[in-house]
Amino acid sequence: MSSYSFSERHIGPGKEDLPRMLEKIGVSSLDELIDKTVPPSIRLSKKPDTGKGMSEAEYLERLREIASKNQIFRSYIG
Repeated sequence: MSSYSFSERHIGPGKEDLPRMLEKIGVSSLDELIDKTVPPSIRLSKKPDTGKGMSEAEYLERLREIASKNQIFRSYIG
C-alpha cells in the first residue's frame, strides 16, 4: 500500500515563502495569525485525539472495507 500522503501531493507555501507571506500581512508566525483571526469562542480547549494518520490509499482501503458490509434490502415504502 502506498505511503504517499495527501498533503505531499498538494502545493503549499515553500519554506522560504511563509516568512514573506507572514511579514506581508503583519504577523510573525502562523500561531499569531490564528490568534488574530480565529475567535477564542470557537477554538478547542485541547488538541483532539485524532489517532494515527493514514495515507490516502490506506483511507480508501478502509472505506472499501466499511462499504463491503453494506447490504441491499427491498424497500416496501411507497
